[in-house]
Order: sequence, then C-alpha cells, then structure tokens
Amino acid sequence: MLQHPALTPNQSLNKAYRKEKFARADIDQLKHELPLLLNRIANAAESEENHKGHFMTFPKEVWYRAADCLVSTKDRIDAVIHDGPKAKDP
Repeated sequence: MLQHPALTPNQSLNKAYRKEKFARADIDQLKHELPLLLNRIANAAESEENHKGHFMTFPKEVWYRAADCLVSTKDRIDAVIHDGPKAKDP
C-alpha cells in the first residue's frame, strides 16, 4: 500500500473548506470508509472499470446516502452527482 506523508488539516484543505462544520458521525463515517476504499483500489492490476465502481460507491457511503441525490455516469463522464434522484436533475 502506498504511504503518503501526514499533513495537517491546514496543509491539506483549502481555507474555505476549513470553515465548514461537520457532524462527528460524518467524520467517523469518512474515517471508516476511506481505508476500505484504499484497500479496494490497492491492486493496480485491476481494470479501470473496477476502480471506477469503487470510486462511485465511496461518495454514496460517505455523503450521498439520502434518496434525494443520484451518483451515476452520464454520457462519457465517469462519475456525476445529481442534485435530485433522477438522471435529468442537475
């Protein structure tokens, strides 16, 4: 597995994002799902489609679990997050 140097939040996040407030449950969910994603994509020999599937699952598990948005593909775009439950939503 790749090892990356540890960064502080101030080093890794844009100043605008640091002002956002997050619920502890959301942070815990991210901490749970991120290592799972990294383990799933660790095998570089897997196909792009396989990795794309894992990357599409990640935001669904962490941020977009509600039925009021859709994570899917659109035309030739690999991953799109719609504001509503239908593919026609922005």
